[in-house]
Amino acid sequence: MGGTGSCVRKTGLEALCSGRGTPEFLAPNTENVTYDFDYNTARGEIKLANSTEGPLAANGFLLTAHRNGRGPQKFPTVRECPLNAGNTCVRVSGRILVQCEDMMVPNRATLSPTVVGQSACALRICTRGRPIFESVRTRTFTHTAHMVTSGVFFTLHIEKAHEGLFLNPRLLLVLESGDEVQLVDDRLGPLHLPLSFYTDFSILDDGGRNLQMDLIFRIFPSSESNGDKGAASADDGAGLKTLRTCLQEYTTYNSQVQSPCISLAFSDLPMLLPSSSVHLQNLVVSEDPVPGLPRPPPAASVTAAQGPATTASSMPSHRSISTAAPSPPESSRAGGNATSSTRTSAVTAETERVETADPDAAAGAPLAPASGATASLAAAPSAAGN
Repeated sequence: MGGTGSCVRKTGLEALCSGRGTPEFLAPNTENVTYDFDYNTARGEIKLANSTEGPLAANGFLLTAHRNGRGPQKFPTVRECPLNAGNTCVRVSGRILVQCEDMMVPNRATLSPTVVGQSACALRICTRGRPIFESVRTRTFTHTAHMVTSGVFFTLHIEKAHEGLFLNPRLLLVLESGDEVQLVDDRLGPLHLPLSFYTDFSILDDGGRNLQMDLIFRIFPSSESNGDKGAASADDGAGLKTLRTCLQEYTTYNSQVQSPCISLAFSDLPMLLPSSSVHLQNLVVSEDPVPGLPRPPPAASVTAAQGPATTASSMPSHRSISTAAPSPPESSRAGGNATSSTRTSAVTAETERVETADPDAAAGAPLAPASGATASLAAAPSAAGN
């Protein structure tokens, strides 16, 4: 029985590690899919909303080829949602392959100054995105540039520490000024170079409020990192090391944005590890209307419901909104407080009459005082005399 059991265990390990390698990606969001990318069936290209179709490499769409540390970071738009962020439940799932063939991390002196805290970003996905542009006008030309994308970002950073490398997923906000506000993060590790791993991610942005990111890391043994990335040695029992984490937070930032965009930023991991690469292999986006919330009406219907814009000529006359000061009662005319109260009410009524007068009449003949205000002013001296 012991020999048979060992054969069964060995066969099962071979089937798991050598035969299958990493399992096939199965997207958790299969309904109301609005964008679907699979590098095995993409015919050598990836379609993006605001840029040309990008070519594919052997392992997928290379996210590290378009980032050199100069100028603003590029944010290719994957999808523009037709509803506003508060009325949409957005789900984004996919897989990336990260390969770090460096044997050691360079010293801080050799790193780019843009790499802060000895870390670099491998994955960066934005929801509720709002592009921010800036323009410079000359005498004959106006130059407009996309400076930053404001929104909610789901990111995966790789940090360098004395113990090794750490996986650092984060949820953060990017403001219109470009400043980042971190909401929540996690730290997994340490890991050692050379390093190669798959990352399966599932992102949820529910109704412009609730956020969640699930991550599964399948890390290959170091002895296999320079060989076949889809198989491990079955003789020594070495298999894939699996790490999991889940981040949750809530925020209403940019929930009012109409037609928010879903963007995929390029990776700057080679600025920390020069020989590293990040390939996007799968990306699935689905959008569901939030139940119980009415869909926003089109802009034309909103304008029609509000009616024509209010102008000075269409404002109501002073007779309909100004209020004349009431005459003081007989019992209060004998005191000085009655005089002060009457004068204050008369001035208030006169101010309202002047502010709400018809501008056409104001441009012509002088306005006659309101009847109520005249009676109040006439009554003030007699009250004082009494």
